[in-house]
Amino acid sequence: MASSSAARKYPKRLYDVDKTPIQSRSMNHSCFLANIQTVLEAVGDDVVSELRESAVGVILKLKELEYTWSASCVHHFLANQLAIDNIHEMWSLIDCMPLRFSLYEFGEITGLNCDPFDKNEIWDVEHESFWLEMNVPTSEGPTLKELQALFPICRNWSREKRVMIGLLCLLCIGILGISSNSRIPLYCAKRVMDPAAFQRYPWGRVGFTSLLESIKVLTYDGKKSYTLHGCVHALLIWVFEFVPGLGEKFGNRREGAGVPLLSWRGSRPRINFSDFCAQEKRTYQKVRVRHMVEKPIEDRYPKWEDNKVHTELDNMIQDILKGQLDEKYWEVMPATKSTKRKSHVNPPCVLDTMDVGPSTKRKKDTEHVNGCHTSETVVAHNIAILGLVESVKNLTALME
Repeated sequence: MASSSAARKYPKRLYDVDKTPIQSRSMNHSCFLANIQTVLEAVGDDVVSELRESAVGVILKLKELEYTWSASCVHHFLANQLAIDNIHEMWSLIDCMPLRFSLYEFGEITGLNCDPFDKNEIWDVEHESFWLEMNVPTSEGPTLKELQALFPICRNWSREKRVMIGLLCLLCIGILGISSNSRIPLYCAKRVMDPAAFQRYPWGRVGFTSLLESIKVLTYDGKKSYTLHGCVHALLIWVFEFVPGLGEKFGNRREGAGVPLLSWRGSRPRINFSDFCAQEKRTYQKVRVRHMVEKPIEDRYPKWEDNKVHTELDNMIQDILKGQLDEKYWEVMPATKSTKRKSHVNPPCVLDTMDVGPSTKRKKDTEHVNGCHTSETVVAHNIAILGLVESVKNLTALME
């Protein structure tokens, strides 16, 4: 891309290059897609197809894609974020190339409905009797543990109720990504009792919000581990889809939910990002990235109730859309010897004027040193000293 003609400020790195959180910190999450197999066995084969075709069916398809989770890969992008004020998106760098993770990107890679919430919707459903049957407090949503306690007995329940159990489990594991002891919000849980209401609800927006909120509150201070919520696998798919070289080297493209998904067979991919970036530069002169899902410039931001435009972020997005991104903005200049060990030379102290008038002491000194010096010689000597001082000053300025 061509550089912007005018120097424009972009968001800075969230962490300085030499202060990025180390990758030895462990990443915790509750989006264990392997647990879905137990859910399917409990609810029965006759409801699996309905779960697959539901509004959250992509979670089943993600489970069926045989790939290995790589927390270290996701951590690299979390540790190389840009300092973004917008709470609804994350930007990260790979070798000075920015990538956006927003509702647009999340929606494209998952295929989930990410439409705005309908604030005018008037909807409710009677849920108390089913909640009592599940042994769940009627004023709250169920936990995954409470749902798992039903597995030995729900096989004898009606198909309709088993579908609802399956949907609740998919919400807990794949959309919200919460722990087995955390409760599904009641307003979400009740939707499973109304198929039409469940299908039209923007579960993508729910899942994205859960995931990004856990990223935005993330802090590494004094902690050896951290926790993410939501569909964390979307982060891994985002990395490999928007950095084509990584996908080509470590992934196999498949089709799922109408959008490209990735799978990794065998052992967990080990990625040396420095080596990868160097190889990309040798072949393509820069690391290939897809910065963002491109939209018309007036729709460059997904719609949220509290949309705010931040100048530095907007500068970057507009330059990307116009093909004018300054790709050298985040370059780290290598330290030189002068910056590593800066020397300071104090110029010698020289009197502003020199007394060249006669005196008895000066005459004696002059006679002692090879005879008498003429006034021209003294002037020339003074000029030489001043020239030396000026040279020292220039050398000092140059070294600084």
